[in-house]
Amino acid sequence: MKVVDRNRVGYLSAMNYNVAFYSRRTIPIVSIRDPNLPEYLIGWRSLFDALPESRRARLDIVMVSNPTSLDGSDEMVLIRERPTPGKPLPKPADGYIEAMASSPPQ
Repeated sequence: MKVVDRNRVGYLSAMNYNVAFYSRRTIPIVSIRDPNLPEYLIGWRSLFDALPESRRARLDIVMVSNPTSLDGSDEMVLIRERPTPGKPLPKPADGYIEAMASSPPQ
C-alpha cells in the first residue's frame, strides 16, 4: 500500500483476502477490459500470465509476493500500466525505498 499510496487500485478479476485484510482499504474488483482501469492492479500471477501478450506488454510488474496459495504455488503481483506520453507516472509514497537487484558475490 506504500507503493500504491493514494492512487487508485483494483483487484484484477479476483480478490485476495490477505491483501484485503492488511491493506485497510476498500479495493474494488475490476476487469482487464475496463476502459478506466485504476493506476495499479493487484492480482494472481496466474491470471496475469493468462492475459494476452498484447495486454501484458502494456503492463509492468512492480512487485511480486512469495507464494500465497496453500499448496505453495501462485504469487500475487502488483501491476501498473506502462506510462503513455502525456500521462504522468504515479508518485511513490514518502519513505518508499526502491529495491535494486544486485549481483551475487563471486
